[in-house]
Amino acid sequence: MVRPSVVSLVHLGCARNLVDSEVVLARLAERGLVVSGDEREADVVVLNTCSFIGPAREESEQQIRRLVRRKKKRELRAVVVAGCLVSRYQHTLEKRFPDVDLWAEISDGVELATRVAALGRGEGVPRYLAAERPGAEREGARLLATPGSYAYLRISHGCDHTCSFCAIPAIRGPHRSKRPEALEQEARELVEQGVRELVLVAEDLTAWGRDIGAELPALVERLAELPGEHKLRLM
Repeated sequence: MVRPSVVSLVHLGCARNLVDSEVVLARLAERGLVVSGDEREADVVVLNTCSFIGPAREESEQQIRRLVRRKKKRELRAVVVAGCLVSRYQHTLEKRFPDVDLWAEISDGVELATRVAALGRGEGVPRYLAAERPGAEREGARLLATPGSYAYLRISHGCDHTCSFCAIPAIRGPHRSKRPEALEQEARELVEQGVRELVLVAEDLTAWGRDIGAELPALVERLAELPGEHKLRLM
């Protein structure tokens, strides 16, 4: 019997990026991969990067170099780099780090998991995975990386502001609110799992609802009325 590939995810960045990491972890597990929190056990490591400020970009690149060194020592079969750094700088990274096996922009993780599984089997895959901007839909199942007492609930994607000092619109795209029905269902499932504090997060939290004819206070009230003992925090 063939041993399933073991994959580990290294997360960098903010709470919104952590939601991306949790979504990717779930897609990897659904694909039949063994997800390990111990990078030393992994055949493939997925690095979910941050590129919001200079130090974050430097940390992401340091981690890429570290993982590539491990691959060259044959401690890893493949290195995958995903997330904001890839979405911001795209194909320019391929020339700088030719030993990375797969570059993946921000996505829902389904195709990413398929390619990671192939890399774990020693198969070749296209080295760049572009992604359309995520819409205002449910995240799908997540493997929570937070303590069981709290979890992040992302209520929207992107930002419409064009501040000269901020790269978020270029990385995450324009603002898209998730539907209140979808958010209610996500929140309900988290509370049923034992989560007692739902932390609402977004690139522009107070803009939620403007594009779908809704308002943030109404959403907060709706989530607060869900059955079960829980509280809400806006971040």
